[in-house]
Amino acid sequence: MLAQHGQIDTFRFSLPLRFENAIVSYAIYLRQLIWPIDLAVLYPHPEKFFPFPIIAGCIALLMVLSAIAIIYRNDSRFRSPAGFGLLACWSR
Repeated sequence: MLAQHGQIDTFRFSLPLRFENAIVSYAIYLRQLIWPIDLAVLYPHPEKFFPFPIIAGCIALLMVLSAIAIIYRNDSRFRSPAGFGLLACWSR
């Protein structure tokens, strides 16, 4: 809400930094879904770039999970009402 009124400088972070933060954040959220540690109400934005091996690992994890969801989207054994299963249910 504050960003809509111009009270927060949203251009402080470059687009590549935002993009890699989104990729790493998805992987962190999936880890926290399985093992809920280091939880917080507000996660501060990192002000530096992540190391390349972390970004590559997160991209590989997300690609593998997406490929599994796409491959098994029509398999009735893997239906789930949430998450990647929801994607598989809607793809019919």
